[in-house]
Amino acid sequence: MSAPARRSSNLVRLSISLALLAGAAFVFLNRQQLFDQYTVWRFSPSSEIVAIADKAAFSEQGKFLFYASRPELLERDAFNDVCRSVASENTAILGCFSMSRIYLFDIDNKKLEGVKEVTAAHEMLHAVYQRLSIGEKARVDALLEKQPLGDDEARIGELMAEYEKTEPGERMNELHSIIGSEIRDLTPELEAYYAQYFDDRAALVAQAETYQAVFQQLEAQQDTLVSELNALADGIDSDSARYRRNLQVLEADIRAFNQRANSGTMTRAEYDRERAALELRQQALRSDYSGIQAQIRTYEQKRTELATINSESNALNRSINSAMAPVPETEELDG
Repeated sequence: MSAPARRSSNLVRLSISLALLAGAAFVFLNRQQLFDQYTVWRFSPSSEIVAIADKAAFSEQGKFLFYASRPELLERDAFNDVCRSVASENTAILGCFSMSRIYLFDIDNKKLEGVKEVTAAHEMLHAVYQRLSIGEKARVDALLEKQPLGDDEARIGELMAEYEKTEPGERMNELHSIIGSEIRDLTPELEAYYAQYFDDRAALVAQAETYQAVFQQLEAQQDTLVSELNALADGIDSDSARYRRNLQVLEADIRAFNQRANSGTMTRAEYDRERAALELRQQALRSDYSGIQAQIRTYEQKRTELATINSESNALNRSINSAMAPVPETEELDG
């Protein structure tokens, strides 16, 4: 073989080697993206999952990562089996991101419209956070720490404390999901960041606010009724004690009056005057008694209202808490 031919052959082999190295480097550097793409190609979402993704206002990238996590909607027992590791005694678990998959609790409560979509967004953002580079994660974490939480600060603080118990070391991961799916007013930098994953994040947050308002309204009603019941109870106790004291004094005065009247030592004018005074006191006590009875009726009415609201609140909490068994229907009872 001539020298030019050998050089040409060597160049071909070198080009092939370089191409193979470049290809291997590309695959290595983009292995997560390639794996996600392969997963999405093979994944066939259910109609319910497609509807959730659409209503959650995911962008194409958000929907891609959602489907790359092979989301599944599960009934109570199946969900508890999969998401047992993140179970909490104090917080209802609506979804989990486990082994790079998203699982959603199939909540069936029309009063909580939007809860599955917000949960799906929360879990999808875990998939996002998992894929961030070390440098990008540090940048996003800094933005999250600077984000004002406003009226949600106490609520989110309680959530983060609970997450610290169930998922220690995952504070920023959880904060990344909560802020992105539940907080309306973000800094421009964070809003731009989350815009990669949502076409209309405001619509998603509105769904979170709507179903959270159901619980907030019930809680406000409960607080108001408890305050009113406590005030009524104090009033009933105070008025009843005063009534009993005045009744004892009146009964003693009536006995004394009768003794004097029977003894014949009273003039007619004294008799009429003292009797009229005692009758006025009797009328006043009867009015006090009627007032106390009215307070008691009001108390019982409000106590019934509170019991109804407590029952509604318990039913809502049961519907979103996979760890709580549903109340059996009447036909399921023995006897």
